Amino acid sequence: MSRIYITLPLAALLFACGGETSAPAPDQTAPAAIPSQDEAGSISALPDWFPEDIYLPQDFRLQSQQKIGTRTFLLGGTSSQSFEALKEAYDRELEASGYDVRQATRSDENGHSIFFSGNGLESAQVWLEEQGDVRKLRIDFSRET
Repeated sequence: MSRIYITLPLAALLFACGGETSAPAPDQTAPAAIPSQDEAGSISALPDWFPEDIYLPQDFRLQSQQKIGTRTFLLGGTSSQSFEALKEAYDRELEASGYDVRQATRSDENGHSIFFSGNGLESAQVWLEEQGDVRKLRIDFSRET
């Protein structure tokens, strides 16, 4: 009998608190959805903040995107192109787009960085990294103030 006296108030309390879940308020939603990819794995849409003149390989597969404040942006993904082909393509394509590609690139056993600026970007970097059958790319940049 004493179990009934404990269970009933507990059930009433849970009922009063509501057991129903609702969608989060608009300012508490999860980060923006990653743009969809077509069947070939190519990007069908990039974030609107990504500069059109920054080269992306044809087979680039978007994995992450982040906007930090109003000036700093990060984009991550993969490509199946060779490490050397990607390094050469980024050097060539960034220069062709009018960016100042700095000779001070960073390479180590983990990967290779290409630093660049210009075209409204204060500083930018492409980081290439071997990751099994694919190469991981991370592009980060800060816009000029």
